[in-house]
Amino acid sequence: MTYRKRIVLVFISYLGLITLLFSTLLLLIPNFVEDLTNRGFLEHELNSFVEEYGKVGPQMRLFKSDQIQSYYSDSEGLPNWLKSLPTGFHERNDLQVGIAQLPDKRLIYIIYDESKGYLDRNEDFLDGVILSAAFLVLAIGLLISFKLANRIAKPIEDLAESFSNNTSTTHPDMLTRKDELGSLARAFEHTLSQLKDYANREKDFSRYASHELRTPVTIFKNNIELLEQDNIDSQFKQRIFKRINQAVITMENQINLLLLMAREESITASKVPLNTQALFNEILEQYPELNLSLKIEKYPSLYVEQVVFRSLLDNLLRNIQEHSDRDPHGFDGHIKLSENYIEINNQYSRNHHRTNKRFGLEIIEKLCQQSLWTLTIHKDSNIFSIKVNFSSEA
Repeated sequence: MTYRKRIVLVFISYLGLITLLFSTLLLLIPNFVEDLTNRGFLEHELNSFVEEYGKVGPQMRLFKSDQIQSYYSDSEGLPNWLKSLPTGFHERNDLQVGIAQLPDKRLIYIIYDESKGYLDRNEDFLDGVILSAAFLVLAIGLLISFKLANRIAKPIEDLAESFSNNTSTTHPDMLTRKDELGSLARAFEHTLSQLKDYANREKDFSRYASHELRTPVTIFKNNIELLEQDNIDSQFKQRIFKRINQAVITMENQINLLLLMAREESITASKVPLNTQALFNEILEQYPELNLSLKIEKYPSLYVEQVVFRSLLDNLLRNIQEHSDRDPHGFDGHIKLSENYIEINNQYSRNHHRTNKRFGLEIIEKLCQQSLWTLTIHKDSNIFSIKVNFSSEA
């Protein structure tokens, strides 16, 4: 059953119950009011008769009409059922009876017949009016319930439809509502945003892993092929094992980096400063084919995991290696290193495929984002410039 139908069902159920109660009250209240009115009238007539009897005496005439009859206790025709009743007021079926003692010790009986009153004579008509009003209220309530259900269910259905299509809320004003629907919309929006972030991080992890682990895997493959050859001297084997061991270390570092980048929160700072000078020189030695112009003012003082700075340098240098041409001075790139930043400029090559470059830049951007560093990229017709400022205030 849909939410809309449930609203209508609940509303009609409560409305039917309320209509039944009010209809019952409308049926009972007139009779109750009639009894009180008739009792008051009978009491007035009985007191007036006793008072007048005290003045006139036994010559006081009894009165009779279509609705009222009176008897003395010694009158002929006094119904037997009245004789056993004590003084006071009594009700039997539609008859109201008032009994009082007269000064001469006789009793006066006054009987009022309610069945000949206005309400009883028009009882069928009144019942019809009440039932008609009840059905009218139900009909109006049914119409109101449909309109109310539509009004309540519409934003919920819109919200459900928008999220079932894996999109943001189709009605942005719902996010600013102050009621429960606004809270629900904001909770859904936050949940969907988190799910999208998780999916994007998983996608990025797969792409970055393919990009970053390609080099050590290639080293494994090539060196295993070399080990399979015959007549390899021990010294050459040692060099192969050294390269494999270095590839293992590289792969381990890259996996740790990918796990860090897959986190939702920022990369946690290290408690001890990183030896950036030694790490910088170590990374440079891995790219002996690059002819670089170095301008080192001061090595940066960073409190980050070694794998973070290593991956940053590795991707910056790999970008130069794969996507640059030598400039007129014979340099593949120019590196400027300062206490707060590293800046690289290189001749931009148009002869290389741009996919790997894009992955490398994405990794750099991700590292800067999670390490709270500032990344600046500038590119014109033939010069590519990238600057990473390690100060979060930049």
